[in-house]
Amino acid sequence: MIRGVGEIHLIEDTIDAEDLHLHKESGLLFTACQGVRDSRLRWFPPACRFEHPEWAEKAEGGLRVIDPKTFKATRLELVGFTGAFVTHGIDIISDPADPQCAVFIHAVNHLPNPEYTPSSKLIPKAASQVEIFHHTIGSTSARHIASVAHPLIQTPNDILSTSPYSFYVTNDHHYREGRMRTVEVLGTQAFCAWSTTVHVEVRIVKGKLDSVEATTAVEGLHNNNGLGYGSNRSEVIICDASAGRTHLANIADDYRLKVYNSIDYTSTIDNPTWFEDPYSEATGRDASGIVCAGLVQAWKLAAEIDTGPAASLVWLTTPVPGKKNKWRKKLIFQDDGTLIRSATTALLLAIDPKENDGKKQAWLWITGCLSARMLVVKVNI
Repeated sequence: MIRGVGEIHLIEDTIDAEDLHLHKESGLLFTACQGVRDSRLRWFPPACRFEHPEWAEKAEGGLRVIDPKTFKATRLELVGFTGAFVTHGIDIISDPADPQCAVFIHAVNHLPNPEYTPSSKLIPKAASQVEIFHHTIGSTSARHIASVAHPLIQTPNDILSTSPYSFYVTNDHHYREGRMRTVEVLGTQAFCAWSTTVHVEVRIVKGKLDSVEATTAVEGLHNNNGLGYGSNRSEVIICDASAGRTHLANIADDYRLKVYNSIDYTSTIDNPTWFEDPYSEATGRDASGIVCAGLVQAWKLAAEIDTGPAASLVWLTTPVPGKKNKWRKKLIFQDDGTLIRSATTALLLAIDPKENDGKKQAWLWITGCLSARMLVVKVNI
């Protein structure tokens, strides 16, 4: 690990957690993860693991709520939900009817395709979809509302909620497997800009799914992966994971995404979060910015996916004062794979300097899609 990292916590029962989100109103964190270790190695379409579709059910995927004060995760009972749940990206949004006490949860689910047979080469092996749940803060359950599938939802990775029944979802690759998938992974914006982000709107009538409409929000980008809001709700961050680039885009009235700026990194990056520094005035410095986790040596991931370290790092990228579209990148964490494998999301929760000897620090929460558990470390920001 790099210097500046202090106290460490490991969050149990958060196996292979890909994504993490803060519900500001309650102060709680939400994630989706697996219940069985190494299940991703047997069935996980985003990593081209199609060999054992029976493991989709055995993986025991589910939702967790984490209290950042106690560092404890609570499993949610999924009421009204049956079948496999192979987790990936998620997002949450407050229930407009009760924003302090309830949330809607949107979560990617990578199901095996029941129509696939070894002889049906034109039929994809996975039938990925998005699940919608409703959760009341303080309860230990989430009620399943709908399973959302659409022809434009092809290789879903991350989600950005725009309302209880609408969201953006990235298709991280055009090709699901094979040689062209490898070409796409190794490609760049200049050569392999084949993935898309789509906006989905769902209509629920009398508690049942009535219709699903989807439109392409942005195309012509490479490896659309992580999604997140920027400094406001009209700005979206799109991460090109394998090329190590974040795109900043504005949301148009028709939900199209208009890219206006890009930031390049010296590593891969995954799901972005925006850190809003609540103590900028108290400390005389604003550390607000984009937080991105990534891999130190991504080219080794294919060889290390089973048992290798998959060393990780985290960037905090802040706007340069007085300079439009200029950013300062700071490496705030790095690990050799001992504490976290294949970091995919990082999120900062600021620590009050009055309770911290005046230090400008935060709790850095890190998920890893191939990690046994979530990691929390105290870092300087």
